[in-house]
Amino acid sequence: MIIQLQDKIAKYITRHALISDWRNIREYYARYSYLTFICLVANDINPDCNAENTGDILCDNHLENRDIIQYILETKSSTEFISEILEFIRKNPVRNINEFYQEFLARDFILKDNAVFFDRSKNNRDILGSYYTQEKFAYEITKKAIADYTKENDKSNLTIADYSCGGGAFLVSACKVCREKGIAPKIYGYDVDPIAVFITRFRLFKEAGLPSGDSRIFLGNPLLRNLDNKNTVSVFKYALSGRFYNIQMGIVSEKNMDIIIGNPPWEKTSVFSD
Repeated sequence: MIIQLQDKIAKYITRHALISDWRNIREYYARYSYLTFICLVANDINPDCNAENTGDILCDNHLENRDIIQYILETKSSTEFISEILEFIRKNPVRNINEFYQEFLARDFILKDNAVFFDRSKNNRDILGSYYTQEKFAYEITKKAIADYTKENDKSNLTIADYSCGGGAFLVSACKVCREKGIAPKIYGYDVDPIAVFITRFRLFKEAGLPSGDSRIFLGNPLLRNLDNKNTVSVFKYALSGRFYNIQMGIVSEKNMDIIIGNPPWEKTSVFSD
């Protein structure tokens, strides 16, 4: 299924990207990939959704910012693309969106004979540092962290953060553990990957039972501090272009967390974008 889906993405990239410009190719790859996961989530929420109301479904459930939806829907042939992807995923349902995304990242785009193709590669994962923690392991680690903390601190609520949340394994686990213990969690998450942020919001809503809009999952690089960064569309654009270390990706993260959990991203080489 991944191969067929990425073949469709490659077709649209080849049709609309400037093949002589690698950055332009990468932007269209990010755009159509993001639109693909928008379709997966919107269809999960409402199996009768279509290209016209997909964005509204996500905004109404507080899973994405309306300005970002408007921006991504400006992608060339977005209506046609969404319709084609929705038709495809209804014939080929995705059971686990987080596992699906990990498989998605295992194949990267390449350029051959003036056309875009996908091939198995670790390049995209290495750039993002996206090697996700297994769900069961994340749950056990999170359970121990919360147990150790609550032994010393008798609290009915906890503020918990993951500064590289990926697909949300640790934050979803935190919500489940807190529910088991009768604790009300206040959840914060950060990541430089727009799709990972989107998936985490969705999983907290669907799997962890967090009320819609009650999670605080932000796109940005918490290693960079930018007090003036209030433009979510600007951050989204930098993320789509892979400029994760540009100051525009900086974010002011919350302080005074009770528990910080997660699996920090790692890279073979750190590249600072201009």
